[in-house]
Amino acid sequence: MSLREVFLEGLGELASSIHLPAETWRAYAASMATPNTVVELTGTYGVAKTTLALGTMKVFFGDVYSQPVRPIVRLRETLTEFDVFWYLSVRAMMSDDEEREVRPRPIVTSPFKFFNEARRGSPRVYQLMLSLLSEGELEYRGRTYRSEPFFCVLDSNPRDAASHEMPKALADRVDARIPVGVPDPLTAAGVVSERAGRWRSPVDGLETVMESADMKRVWAETSAVEFPEQCALLLSFVHAALQCARRYTVPLWAAGEEVEVDRTLTEGGFQLLCDQCGFKGSLCSRVAEVWGIRWMISAARLAVGMAWLDGRGRASLRDVAAALPYVLNHRLVLRDGAAYPNTFTFLRLYIPAMLRVSGQNWAEAAVLAARALSGDEEALDGLASVASRDPAVALLASAVRRRLGG
Repeated sequence: MSLREVFLEGLGELASSIHLPAETWRAYAASMATPNTVVELTGTYGVAKTTLALGTMKVFFGDVYSQPVRPIVRLRETLTEFDVFWYLSVRAMMSDDEEREVRPRPIVTSPFKFFNEARRGSPRVYQLMLSLLSEGELEYRGRTYRSEPFFCVLDSNPRDAASHEMPKALADRVDARIPVGVPDPLTAAGVVSERAGRWRSPVDGLETVMESADMKRVWAETSAVEFPEQCALLLSFVHAALQCARRYTVPLWAAGEEVEVDRTLTEGGFQLLCDQCGFKGSLCSRVAEVWGIRWMISAARLAVGMAWLDGRGRASLRDVAAALPYVLNHRLVLRDGAAYPNTFTFLRLYIPAMLRVSGQNWAEAAVLAARALSGDEEALDGLASVASRDPAVALLASAVRRRLGG
């Protein structure tokens, strides 16, 4: 049996006790298939978020689950960094033995990490979480403590009164935010029938299928999956579609100067004039705030995981499109958020429509841009024509002109 088949067997074992839609399983499994990935499971009470995290540890990281101290942190605002990340030796502190003052807790070094109630943490704990999840290491008085390659699960309940927003820098380190909703009536009835009168957790009935050494082999396999240039180009066009394509007149002493606006650098309450723009209705006009490009890396990793799940050695445009709602829903702020149940729903509806409308423009523009950069003036004119009807291509055309020095 191949490693991928064993992994799929583990998914089947997990799915035997935890009932989720097929697309949710796919996004979660694809995230697990690449190293150093962080996912946030979000949903209301009683939808099995914690059960899924613990079940994942038991089924896929059996050696970690069997340890006497598991890499689990149940966050609350009163916890300090020593409660979460370090074992503290008072004797060493009293004797000025800095080298032995602290030892890292399992959450620091383990290949599986679980932060329960991730939106209840304190600023200091969030700061160290940021270092751990982004760099894979923590520092204490000049000494560095590194983690093994890992898979990290956060769970949160935005409806809970004790929950609050994570710092945006930490949220940007979450590769995929996966909504977990309530099951349909038939599934709910089955779950109740299975568990009526039984006190034990569904995790108790799960069998270990893999250990952390096996998961490291999975991560070695997925690192060999190709992410082709056309997939990277698609991500770059979506990135451009989030930016502003028009030029703004900036008032100076006696005149104005037209400039392009980088939305990530605006200050002082500057407002984009989306209502007066010919591209109104495009993705750029639907969002109030955008971040950098880390989401593109997250999307590429998720797409690679999806390809590996299917037994393919090359990610596809379809994989990238499927990944986008999961990697963007916690990173975008909608301009009219009240019109949609949540950002994930907006993205699931909007992205396929955007790709249908803009896909041909983007494909044509990619060819024309390559020719224009090679000195083809006719291609540069053609690119300008496509740019007049697509905001992402407008930004690409501007970048090409700058590259050519014009």
